[in-house]
Amino acid sequence: MEKDIYYLVGQNIKKQRKIKGLTQLQLANKTFFSYEFIRKIESKSACRNTFSLDTLSKIAQALEIDIRLLFAPLEDGDTSNNTQKWHKKFYHKNRKNGCFFRFFVLQYMCI
Repeated sequence: MEKDIYYLVGQNIKKQRKIKGLTQLQLANKTFFSYEFIRKIESKSACRNTFSLDTLSKIAQALEIDIRLLFAPLEDGDTSNNTQKWHKKFYHKNRKNGCFFRFFVLQYMCI
């Protein structure tokens, strides 16, 4: 499966949720999103779902983390490419859309 930004963010949400000791239902209740929406965001098979920066902001606030953690590279073989290769693939694939989103990722991933 090709790794993309939605997969990366979804897996980081799942990781941070588990660190905080929350279930998907508890996170859904804290964010006022549905359990199904949280489940789909975290799902490896449904990682093509789109979600907004506002959604990520609400999830980060509910998890009491810096939103930048949701864009952190995956660890321990969770990804087959290093960060630079992943960025290159993502930016090339999404050249025509999402300029603000790419700027946001660049701004926070490079700090």
